[in-house]
Amino acid sequence: MLDSNVTLTDLSYIVLNIRFNIDTTKEIIMSTNDAITMKALRCGIDNVAIGHCFDVVSALDLVYHDVYKLLLKMIHLLFLGFEEEKEMAFVIVHMRKKKVDHERK
Repeated sequence: MLDSNVTLTDLSYIVLNIRFNIDTTKEIIMSTNDAITMKALRCGIDNVAIGHCFDVVSALDLVYHDVYKLLLKMIHLLFLGFEEEKEMAFVIVHMRKKKVDHERK
């Protein structure tokens, strides 16, 4: 990314893992013009925590809770409080996982 501001967010108990990943790659990040911010975000509670509009949103591994309810909350958060119309991309990748039967007959 060139001159990007990236915000990484997740549930509060996963933020420590994100912090570890940022710290591990700090030298690479500092060699670019990119900025990375990390915030814990509780959907439906921390609506103001985002504080700015995004150009691209990538939602990965949204399987903590009911996916569709979480998606609706996230989309609401993204557009909440932004009076100006702005083109935005929302990208989500969701793959249904097959249930594996480990019992052998």
